Amino acid sequence: MATIEVLDDGSTVYDSVATPKITISRDADGFLHAVIEVDGLEPQRGTTPEERLDGISSLDPPTVDAVDERALIDLSVRAVQAAVTSTVGLAVDLQKEPGEGVSAAVGAQVGPGAVLTSGQRTASGMRNALRSIGVAI
Repeated sequence: MATIEVLDDGSTVYDSVATPKITISRDADGFLHAVIEVDGLEPQRGTTPEERLDGISSLDPPTVDAVDERALIDLSVRAVQAAVTSTVGLAVDLQKEPGEGVSAAVGAQVGPGAVLTSGQRTASGMRNALRSIGVAI
């Protein structure tokens, strides 16, 4: 079951089982902004100039800005996967209850399955977060 909370600043927090916790908002110009929370991520690098130009403003926590919904989903997946792959010794565990946060166990190897799973779960969570703010996607 998902929990949806509207904050005082107009942002919406979407939290569900098996997806990252996502805070999403739309500014006055129509740009979408999202912060994706995955507990335990400690990226060992910052964003590259190309990532910043594309709309990824941070990897810790993954934070993105986009002009439309599809771009927001794509950038969110890219940001989370970049953060996962640049965190040393991380195994992402996305099986959690709402409100617990997505956990990450330090000390395990990051394999292709973890990277693919993090992307799939992020995309699913972002689509549901967009639906929670009335976007038909």
